[in-house]
Amino acid sequence: YDDPHSYGKRRPLAQSLQCRCNCRVRSLSPVESRFPVTAVNVLIALSGGVDSAVTAFLLRKAGHNLVAGVTMTRPNGGSPAGAPSAPTPGSPDDLAAARNLCARLGIPHFAVDITDAYRHAVIEPCRNAYRTGYTPNACVLCNPAVKFGFLPDAARRAGISFDAMATGHYARIVSMQMQSASPDSPNGREEVLSALETLRANADSGLGFTARPHALLCGADRTRDQAYFLFRLSAGQLAKTLFPLGSLTKPEVRALAQSAELEVAQKPDSQDLCIDRTELIGTDERPGDICRLDGRVLGRHRGFWHHTPGQRRGLGLSGFAEPLFVTSLDPEKNRVYVGSAPDLVSPSLLVENVVWTSIEPPPVGAVFRCGLKPRSSGVCLLSRIEVLPGNRFLATRPEGFRAPSPGQAAVLYAGSLLLGGGPVSRP
Repeated sequence: YDDPHSYGKRRPLAQSLQCRCNCRVRSLSPVESRFPVTAVNVLIALSGGVDSAVTAFLLRKAGHNLVAGVTMTRPNGGSPAGAPSAPTPGSPDDLAAARNLCARLGIPHFAVDITDAYRHAVIEPCRNAYRTGYTPNACVLCNPAVKFGFLPDAARRAGISFDAMATGHYARIVSMQMQSASPDSPNGREEVLSALETLRANADSGLGFTARPHALLCGADRTRDQAYFLFRLSAGQLAKTLFPLGSLTKPEVRALAQSAELEVAQKPDSQDLCIDRTELIGTDERPGDICRLDGRVLGRHRGFWHHTPGQRRGLGLSGFAEPLFVTSLDPEKNRVYVGSAPDLVSPSLLVENVVWTSIEPPPVGAVFRCGLKPRSSGVCLLSRIEVLPGNRFLATRPEGFRAPSPGQAAVLYAGSLLLGGGPVSRP
């Protein structure tokens, strides 16, 4: 679309439509037409970057009624007065970009201060986890509680009425109750059914799997896939969320932004970082020993919570014949244990507090094989999964798992279908 005030100063568009805010809207390209028209009232979560801007662009073109744009803010990143700001959403530049886009769309823009909600839902639980020897994932906690919880609730309290909230996440949601194409993934229903059939073929005889009303799939651009961070979204949240970028690649998104002459088309990608490690774990110290697995003391640490399994650098150890890695943490003895690369491998992972995102919970005792991603930056590993009592599962594989970090999310996949997951338990 073009700003109506500048239309005519730019090259004419070959085909155009008139949209609700009197902007000129060109016809959909083959890429854009992947997103079918099912008009609803949509709240847009805007970060000020290219992904959320193109999300709004696609939804307007698809005929949806955009009711408002909303941006999360955390003034000064939650840092004490006078301290340097921590990385945070809602910087002045981000807010200005979001406001400008909303002005162009002809919709109101709201900034929502998430400081308190983020502290209660993310910072405090993460800090407690670190201090007990776990390595939590802040984004996994933030998404259900803040981005898809507090944020839309705050919009409703402000008097904004909407049917769904849309974000620029690279993931897909499929409605299994509809025979027709799903907005985020036109062929997603068949993809889910095929994934379930493959899952049955790799399970104990007679074990079946049933999809939940809304299934979560990876984004088409696997280099940008964000489904891992969304596995804890509830069924109600999935039902009221749109991910228009799920079927697009990042280059396609930037090309769309360029063709629409969006001012953020070339804006660098953000890290989506709302917190830094210092804010999370503090700067206080509790010196202790760095030990070999047999108990030999090799050095000293400032506090075990400053380290995580698999870590090699920052240990202050040198002069050894082989590289040394953190293998485990012992909060009770205030020790950090290190070993060689083979010592990092664990034959199994015990996962607790499991959330079954896209399928009904398998029965206790069920055994099946599927992909397991043990950390956000890891690859998907074919693993044997045994469902245990107490909302847990045990994952095993012949090659084992390298440097499992208690507290990190272990997420299960059948192809592109995200089944569910939970935090890795400490042995």
